Amino acid sequence: MVHAGALSFEMSSGTQRIFVNRGNATFAQGVLDEDISNVSRSTSAHTTLTLNGDNSSEIRSDGLIGKGVSETTSARFIENGHILLESSHDGYLDRYGMLHKRLIYMNDLGDDIRGEDILEQPGTVDKPVSIPYSIRFHLHPNVSAALSAGGDVILLELTNGERWKFRFGGAKVAIEDSLYFGDAGKVSQCRQIHLTGDTDGPLTTILWSLKLQEIDD
Repeated sequence: MVHAGALSFEMSSGTQRIFVNRGNATFAQGVLDEDISNVSRSTSAHTTLTLNGDNSSEIRSDGLIGKGVSETTSARFIENGHILLESSHDGYLDRYGMLHKRLIYMNDLGDDIRGEDILEQPGTVDKPVSIPYSIRFHLHPNVSAALSAGGDVILLELTNGERWKFRFGGAKVAIEDSLYFGDAGKVSQCRQIHLTGDTDGPLTTILWSLKLQEIDD
C-alpha cells in the first residue's frame, strides 16, 4: 500500500520514538468502523502538512496513489555535525496554487530541532490565497503531551524520563487523541499535536521547534 505522506518524517531520541506516522492499518480493516486502511494512507495520518483537508495525492483503491504530487525536491547540508534538510512537493499546486516546502534543522548534539513549513504561491499562479491548513505531529504511544498554562509550549515526556519542549508560531494548537498502527498488528492509543491556520497571501510560514529540556529548566 502506497501512502500520501509527502514530506512527512519520524524522529527518535536514541531508542525512544517521538514523532511517528500512524502506520499501515490494513490489518485492522473490518475491525474498526471507518475505512481505516485508507485513513492510515491519508496525508493527515502522517507527520506533515495538509491543505484544505485534502490529500497531497489521490488515494486509489488498487493500493497506489494517483493525481497530486508530480515533483519533489530534497537537499541535505551538513556542517560540523549540524544538519539542514530542505524539501518541497507540488501536490497542491494544480488545486490551490501552493507549493509546500519544509525545512528541518538539527544541531550537532541532536537535542535542538527547528522546522519551517512554508506554503508558497509561485508568481505565475493566480489562485485563492486564504486556504485552511493543518500540520500534524503524531506522537508514539509511549510519549505523553501536556500544554503549558500559557498555551504556547507543549511538554513531551518519554518513558526514559526525557522531557522535550515543543514550541510553535503562526498557528493555533490542539492536542488530540489518535490511533497508532505501527506496532506489529496492534492498535494503540496515542496523541497528536495539531497546528491549524489559514494561508495569508502568497507566502505563509509556520515555525516550530523541539528542544530537549535541561534538568534545571
